[in-house]
Amino acid sequence: DPCRCLCSWLRAPKIGHNYVLARTPGSLRSSKLLLTMGPHWTGVLFASAVTLGATVALIIQDGPQGTNWFKWFCVSGAGLTLLTLWLTGCSDPGIVRQPANADMDARMCPECAMMVPGTAEHCYDCCVCIEGLDHHCIWMGKCIGKQNMTIFKVFNVTWVAYLVVSLIYITVGGKRR
Repeated sequence: DPCRCLCSWLRAPKIGHNYVLARTPGSLRSSKLLLTMGPHWTGVLFASAVTLGATVALIIQDGPQGTNWFKWFCVSGAGLTLLTLWLTGCSDPGIVRQPANADMDARMCPECAMMVPGTAEHCYDCCVCIEGLDHHCIWMGKCIGKQNMTIFKVFNVTWVAYLVVSLIYITVGGKRR
């Protein structure tokens, strides 16, 4: 794990295979996780590089005779895509850190060796239970769960809208020149 050296130097604690880079004061079990990186953190870097590369290619392809609004659209679309990508990739997906109450709908997770809410599932990549686990996303480098699902959906709407408008502009706009 190339991130281990940097995170060790920063004294970033780990929960499973996730690095906690920022949190509110308190114990690791009770504090709010503000900034976390999952075990596949390079996925966020790769997705960022693809987004930036595609944006530069779009602007170059449009050329100096292209419209200014499209260049601004590319910069804005890439900016929003990168913002939501990094917000998702750095947010807590819903890591279960405290045992659930026995009177709640809870069950024992044998891998975590603790009671977890009934809505939590164990992720073997992250080595933790995630509440409301949807999937482990290599592009985000972590799980998508209850706590980062909304920003993940915003990310998907953003990059799809950026892609669709760009494809329409290239297809229709390119024929007009």
